[in-house]
Amino acid sequence: MKSDIPPIQTLLQNYFLQRLLQQRKVSPETTHSYRDTFRIYLSYMRQVHQLSPTEVGVEHFDLEYVQGFCKYLEDIRGNKPVTINNRIAAIKSFMHYVSEMEPEYSAIAKRSLMLPAQKQELPAMDFITKEEFDAMITICDTTTFIGARDKLMLMIFIIPGYGCPSCLPSNNLISKEPTAVNMQI
Repeated sequence: MKSDIPPIQTLLQNYFLQRLLQQRKVSPETTHSYRDTFRIYLSYMRQVHQLSPTEVGVEHFDLEYVQGFCKYLEDIRGNKPVTINNRIAAIKSFMHYVSEMEPEYSAIAKRSLMLPAQKQELPAMDFITKEEFDAMITICDTTTFIGARDKLMLMIFIIPGYGCPSCLPSNNLISKEPTAVNMQI
């Protein structure tokens, strides 16, 4: 390795101070999340590969290491795909920075950027019960504009075929004429 190439510690420091905070102006939450990602990654490198933080280099961000890190997050730390994807995003963002700042590492960066996001199952809400709909309607404070608006939106969106057809009140908001809306909420 050439002596004029900055160590990973310098790249990480510049990434946080220059790229994230000054150029991208990311939120403190994003900064903390990314910081935690690299803390966990360095801990993973120590536990699994017996490398101290000072021994870790850019070459340790190659695809095989990052894939191992994802497996570690899932198996050892019990992280869900959404958390693992956030960690992957932080590492990919850093590797984009590395490839721009140190083109010598573009091959490593390119390989690590090939890591796909983990698939996650999103819970689908196919329907709501009449009791759930009634609870949502009841909670709307119709003495305020926002409450009346919320109730109107709920009643418009809960239409036959879209969730809870039996939830519609007998005195529909929408009159028989297509252009008239009964605003008696």
